[in-house]
This record gives sequence, structure tokens and C-alpha cells, in this order.
Amino acid sequence: MTRAPLTFVRCPSEGLLFGVQLATDILLDPLAALAAHSVTKLFINDSPSVTPEATGRLLAALTSLKDVTFIGSGVISETVLSALHGCSQLDTVQLKDTRPLTDIPALTQSEVAAVSRMAVTCRKLYRLFLTTSLESYSAVLTALHETDLGRDGGQSRTIELYVPSK
Repeated sequence: MTRAPLTFVRCPSEGLLFGVQLATDILLDPLAALAAHSVTKLFINDSPSVTPEATGRLLAALTSLKDVTFIGSGVISETVLSALHGCSQLDTVQLKDTRPLTDIPALTQSEVAAVSRMAVTCRKLYRLFLTTSLESYSAVLTALHETDLGRDGGQSRTIELYVPSK
């Protein structure tokens, strides 16, 4: 089967971009060796065979990431969200569940808490794209509002939370 080539909207200004499509856990585990390089963007698309645990191990190794994009069914999990807060250089996180919005379950309280922890520990985070249920957006927005995100240069930190229109 031939697929269209991947295109990247947000290419890194420095470092290495690593993108995979139709990946598996067996492929992701050795990628931790890329930690020796300056991988600043990670893109995983349409990889239903990848488990949250394998994704978490990869994120734990690639701590210099600035931009993370995961696209596919069920990409938002507590394991992945918890691993992301170890990537202190993150400025952009996009977790896009490809199921219809009506079929995406609401985030659990622990997943919402993991988003808040990520926002606190990733001091450079300013763009957060989540494709999830409307109830989850409300819970995440409330949690971020109630969380002390700290200050940058005397100004309150701002995180842009992107909500899909459909």
C-alpha cells in the first residue's frame, strides 16, 4: 500500500526531527539510542501497535525534546502524559486522537492531573493541542487555571490550549 509522504508543519529550527508512521514497540525501543543526538521534535503517526509504555520509555530517553506530536487512536494516556513532564524543554505538545470526538472517552482525573504536572514542570510549554472530549477540555482548563504555573519575567505564564472545531 502506498501512502502520501508525511509533512511537518512545525519543523525544528535546531536539532533533529524524528518521525515514524506505522511504528511498533519493537521499533521504538531501540530509538532511545537517539538520546545521544539532539532530537528536538518527535512525531509518531498512525501507529496503533505502539503501547503507552513503549512511548513512555522513549520519552524518558529523549529529554531534549521541544515539540512532540502523536496522532492516532488512543494516544492520550496517563503513562504518556507522565513521561512528558520529564521533557523540561517542551514548548509544544500535540496529542491528536483520530477517533470521532463523540467516541473519545473523557480523561480520567489522573490524566488531567498529569496534564497539570506537565504544565508545571515544562516551564517552556506554551502550546498544548489536545483532541479529546468536551468534558475533558473543561476539566483540563479548570485544572490549568487552578494550578500555579509560575511566572516568567514577572509575567504570569500563559499556555495556549487548542480545541478542535469538529
